[in-house]
Amino acid sequence: PRPGHADLGGMLKYEFDDTRMVAERASARRTAMDVAIGEFFKEVLEELNVKVWGYTVAVGKIETTLEAFQPLSIEEHPLLCPDKSMENEMMKEIDLARKEGYTLGGKVRVVLTGLPVGIGTFNSYQERFASQISKSLFDIPSVKGVEFGDIHETYKMKGTLVMDEMKANAEKLTNHAGGIEGGMSNGQKIAVDLLVKPVPTQKQGMKTVDLKSGKETLTSYVRSDVCVVGAVSIISSAKLSTITFVELMNEFGGSTFQELKERFEKYRKRVTIDD
Repeated sequence: PRPGHADLGGMLKYEFDDTRMVAERASARRTAMDVAIGEFFKEVLEELNVKVWGYTVAVGKIETTLEAFQPLSIEEHPLLCPDKSMENEMMKEIDLARKEGYTLGGKVRVVLTGLPVGIGTFNSYQERFASQISKSLFDIPSVKGVEFGDIHETYKMKGTLVMDEMKANAEKLTNHAGGIEGGMSNGQKIAVDLLVKPVPTQKQGMKTVDLKSGKETLTSYVRSDVCVVGAVSIISSAKLSTITFVELMNEFGGSTFQELKERFEKYRKRVTIDD
């Protein structure tokens, strides 16, 4: 069993004598279908003026402070990083990791714009929109952290400096909360950071145990990705698109998409506060 994988738990729980029985079912290859489904819902959401995209913030220690304010082209940005110079450095870091036989993690940001205030609920922990998003994004293999807004900085600050104050029309002056308050959308851009661990399978052998002999040994190597951060940018936007449309279906229903769209627009107009 390889450290960092589902191998050990799966083999012992189900009494398998072959790690592949676990590895194949736990593999991130299944996210191909998540992307196929999510890309469909992403297009449907655009009909409601709701947009979703993801981008790479960091690979290993190489990190950018630039934001992507719209979806990026993978032809122009292979890692979906908005900072071209930093993206080049990230790719060099990945090439070095491939050469020396280790893997790299990083950080991804997934963004959703166009939702009105109040999508989700505050009175049921299972149905909070933040809970739905978190569950969906944590389901992506290698994602070990889900952060809304800039909590990685604001947890150290005074509350008076962190709360997103409002103007007369309830427009927020800042977006520290990342578009979610009380489990519901607050009308701002929803921004979620995903912390992605290095892929567990290493080219160089890692210490493990032979489950037949009980003796310490080294893992064997067949193949693995070096870095999946760019892929997580794509997967996360697809999964966020899916969970968002499911939430809208649950809230607004309708026998046809046109009926859902009309109900959604009516709600959007109702909760909009004019100056």
